[in-house]
Amino acid sequence: AFKFKFAAGAKLELTQNVIKDVTVSSHLLSLIFGIAFLAVSLIVIFLYKNRKQQMWLTLLAAIIGIITVYFLYWQTQSLTNVTFAITAVLPIFAIGFAISAIRCIWQDQKKIDELNSSRLR
Repeated sequence: AFKFKFAAGAKLELTQNVIKDVTVSSHLLSLIFGIAFLAVSLIVIFLYKNRKQQMWLTLLAAIIGIITVYFLYWQTQSLTNVTFAITAVLPIFAIGFAISAIRCIWQDQKKIDELNSSRLR
């Protein structure tokens, strides 16, 4: 998502239309949130022993991803003749995968809780 286009459109600068590409790295706020999403997602991978913390950090990553997509869309509002690239679905897929991971982590925790409760009897 850092190199791929999210959208492209024309912007009027000094009486001349300039084609601008919208990427994660084209605006400071979207770059900061994109890097935060990447960092939190990589950290979550190694927290497999602490599922509760892993689930909360994955939720945080999903929220950061939503904010990143909002900033990308916000950048397109100042452009005219906006065309979204096919790679615009990549951040949305990443958010979907994070939400799917939350669900799977919760199911794993539920199975482990059931195992521990039956072992105590």
